[in-house]
Amino acid sequence: MEPLLVFGYGSIFAALVVYVLHLRSRLSEAEQRLEDIAASDRDPGSRTGSGGE
Repeated sequence: MEPLLVFGYGSIFAALVVYVLHLRSRLSEAEQRLEDIAASDRDPGSRTGSGGE
């Protein structure tokens, strides 16, 4: 029974680590988009008129 508990808790821990890494990746993407938007707002000549997409 004890090895099963270790396996279960280890699996949950591994899933949490993978999820946190996934969230960090998404956060980095969002930060990059915000930086791009802020840069285009500072430099009005670089706008393409595509609606910010």
